[in-house]
Amino acid sequence: MQDLIDESWLQLKIKMIPRDKVWNPGRKYEEVEDLDVPESIMDHHANWAEGDESKINQLKYVKSKLTPYAAFESTGAKKHEIEEGKDQAGVALCLSSLLRYMDLSAESIIKNVIHTLPEKPDLFGHFPSQSKTDFNLKYLKLIEEECNQSFVTFEDDEINEEYLNYSVNLNAFQRHGVRGNLLQWVSMKKCLQMKMDEEEGRGQKYKCVIWTRPDLYYFNSLENINNLDGYQFYIPAHDNHLCGLFDRFSLGTSEVMDARMSIFDYFTQVWYPKYHKDKTKLFLNKRKNRHQWNPEIVLKELIYGGLGLEPGKLNLCSGKIRDDGFVKVPFWHEIHGNPISGKACEEDIVNPEILRKTYSYENIKTDKYGGWFEVKV
Repeated sequence: MQDLIDESWLQLKIKMIPRDKVWNPGRKYEEVEDLDVPESIMDHHANWAEGDESKINQLKYVKSKLTPYAAFESTGAKKHEIEEGKDQAGVALCLSSLLRYMDLSAESIIKNVIHTLPEKPDLFGHFPSQSKTDFNLKYLKLIEEECNQSFVTFEDDEINEEYLNYSVNLNAFQRHGVRGNLLQWVSMKKCLQMKMDEEEGRGQKYKCVIWTRPDLYYFNSLENINNLDGYQFYIPAHDNHLCGLFDRFSLGTSEVMDARMSIFDYFTQVWYPKYHKDKTKLFLNKRKNRHQWNPEIVLKELIYGGLGLEPGKLNLCSGKIRDDGFVKVPFWHEIHGNPISGKACEEDIVNPEILRKTYSYENIKTDKYGGWFEVKV
């Protein structure tokens, strides 16, 4: 090949592919951490590695540097056994994090999510040990009965303490600080691992994967997912706080949902090291004259920047369930915005039907923090 290029009589027009697009180490190195991997590469050729193990380590390292959802840190999730006699469903329903108010949430998710699906989904649930109560198990059983097969795990919360310092410029309205976000994301990641174990064991991917928090009340029903063919990833069009993206419910292809549910890795390895002080990625709190971030902003950067996706918007509206059967109403900047949040957000699509419905409830109150509204359902 080199001889052909060097033979000028062929009159070949030659241009080298830039090294920052197709990259290889090209030199001897001691540790993979010594390699300077350009962020812009499109292809990686592993060389200067002696033996299969050394080459595999180089491949894994480059992937971890460039892929926002490269889960090279073990989740520690327990592997589940494939149920004999059960075929894998086409849809996976993933629930993770704390179980709260299951008497309301179980009924709502069955009616407004599961019963809208073209078939019974496979259920994957990962929850902290403190959620394993007789009350929660009673209502979780109702959800399992509506599913094709279910895999549920309760485990103690665990987090690498060094990540608790990843809180610079975090919006003060995150009640449990960065710890609460990290615990939710770790639980989500472990739920993802359970789903991936099933796919690996069966040798096939789910056609559609749905993830949601288990403490939501749905004001209406999920649309027919068979009609959702324009995008790889879908989210509701409300609660885009600080002009981020709704982060309590999402659905999409298995591959894209692998990335979305690995947001813990993306945050700790990519987003926080690069962007937590980048004013172009943060939201300006005009009242405090400070640029801030929240989980929704992290998700937005993952979807638009890390994955290069345009999300589709769902008509589905929900709110977090709180004490005594009260539920937080959906937020739209145009309707509920203030000097901090602003009155405009391109991610919002106001649902007039649900807006009228929230106004129709007799029992309405501000939440205990004074900045939001709740209705008794």
